[in-house]
Amino acid sequence: MPTFIQALKDPSQHQSNEGFTLVEVLIAGAIMAMVLAGVSRLNISALASSATQAQRERIEAAINNNIQMLQKEDSYLRLDALATEAARKAACDAPAETLAAVLGDKVAPPEAEGIDQTISRVFTPLNNGLDLLIVEYSFIAPEHLNKPGALNHTEMRTVELNPNFTARCYLTSP
Repeated sequence: MPTFIQALKDPSQHQSNEGFTLVEVLIAGAIMAMVLAGVSRLNISALASSATQAQRERIEAAINNNIQMLQKEDSYLRLDALATEAARKAACDAPAETLAAVLGDKVAPPEAEGIDQTISRVFTPLNNGLDLLIVEYSFIAPEHLNKPGALNHTEMRTVELNPNFTARCYLTSP
């Protein structure tokens, strides 16, 4: 059994296996660098996706707010509030056009804060016995906003409004 003193005299018998070699440290460092590069790419992608999602939420909120404003103004529009009998008759003859004109004057198109694009709003009256006003909102999807061919990524939201005042236009007596 070798003693401690004998091991000091003959270094070939006593080899220490403490620590890593330089090659092992370099390989571990290279592997760690590749893993960190991959993780950082995922983080950057997640941040970009989060910013796009925030833009989309602001656009959707602006459109929903505008729809609520249109519905509110539609509920406020009364047939007897129109100035003349001729205006009331014209409103009953073309209720969707009347509603479109009133809403166009009273409610501005939506604008989303912090977004550099416009949200377009189009009124399409349908007077084919349905008395509907179709309101279409369109915008370019935020993830395609600054890319070539962005117009191909236009999204639309549609709402139908039935003028509330039309109930007063129909008479039940002969």
